[in-house]
Amino acid sequence: MLTSTDDIEMWGDGKQTRSFTFIDDCVEGILRITKSDFKEPLNLGSSEMARARVPACRRPQLVLR
Repeated sequence: MLTSTDDIEMWGDGKQTRSFTFIDDCVEGILRITKSDFKEPLNLGSSEMARARVPACRRPQLVLR
């Protein structure tokens, strides 16, 4: 949730996607991995993707670059 009234600078067209993970979940995952016997590379994060563009009704002035 955006609570700032400052402008948000976004590079590109806003169609890029990102995944977001709560820091508590990330730390828990790292701790579990370090205590396990797992030796392969892995991605620790969410498979839920979000577009970078925020709906106009829920954002301060958006500055696309």
